[in-house]
Amino acid sequence: MGLPIIQDVLELVGKGVDLIFPDKNEANKIKNDLQMSVLKLALEEKKLVFQDLESARQMYIEETKVSKSPLAGFLRDIFRPVTGFLLIFIVLYCRVIGPLFKLPVVELTAWDYALIGTVVAFYFGLRHKEKETGKD
Repeated sequence: MGLPIIQDVLELVGKGVDLIFPDKNEANKIKNDLQMSVLKLALEEKKLVFQDLESARQMYIEETKVSKSPLAGFLRDIFRPVTGFLLIFIVLYCRVIGPLFKLPVVELTAWDYALIGTVVAFYFGLRHKEKETGKD
């Protein structure tokens, strides 16, 4: 009739009271009082959880109201593409453009290629799949 943990606590309270108090009337009275206390605490906890959820919901609503400006939306949306294309440009510059025109080039290590590959795969691969499945 309740959450499993609360039901277990209520049963434990009942068994403990039955062992401690041999008089059935006194045991039933104490058992009922303790069970009511447990239920009140559980109800209070649920109430606090719902208050937390409601405050989080209100914060989300307020944040979405604040970020409705077109400039903020544009800046938030443009960051990922700019980062992706910048990394592609860095790779092209270091591998093709720099050596072709005899420009100073920084040698990229295997770690650099792994990092750039991860970012490019995320941007062009995973983001595309997320948009196809509607998770964005």
